[in-house]
Amino acid sequence: MPASHFLKISSRKCFAPAQHLWLRAVKTEDPGLSCMPLGEGLWSIRVGMTSHGLDELGDITSVNVVSRKSTVKSGQDLLELEWEGFIQTEADELYHTVWGSIEGKKIVKAPVGGSLVQIVNLSLEGEIDEDTVIAELSCNESDLKQACASWLDDEGYNALLAKEVPGRFGKETSRSR
Repeated sequence: MPASHFLKISSRKCFAPAQHLWLRAVKTEDPGLSCMPLGEGLWSIRVGMTSHGLDELGDITSVNVVSRKSTVKSGQDLLELEWEGFIQTEADELYHTVWGSIEGKKIVKAPVGGSLVQIVNLSLEGEIDEDTVIAELSCNESDLKQACASWLDDEGYNALLAKEVPGRFGKETSRSR
């Protein structure tokens, strides 16, 4: 991976497109990390759902930690999001619409290996939107460099969305994050 890609990723919001997550990497300073290789820093990775990802889910009713271990590997199940929503089930010739309630669960996989620092508290946050940090992880620089090779910047993610259909609860014309 070119160093320029890593620098772009570490300086702004980026996207894990397979899960429709946004990520923000911020270098932290922790002098107590004697186990870190010389010259390698610790990074805080804030994770949230994009608008497109939320349009697939409806209203998130709970966020649960899947792994009870404090450290996770990249791609490992991290969170379980329980959701519910209403969809149109039928309409008659008089244009009467019948709605049905559906619910489900989505597993969010860790976008990078590291330590789980915190998850969103729905009782404090109220509702999850595209600005909500649903989880925060801490990782070392080499793990971050390896993971961010598959992440996209804003332009790349928007190009991907232009080719996708809107989420099940999204508006037909809404193709932005």
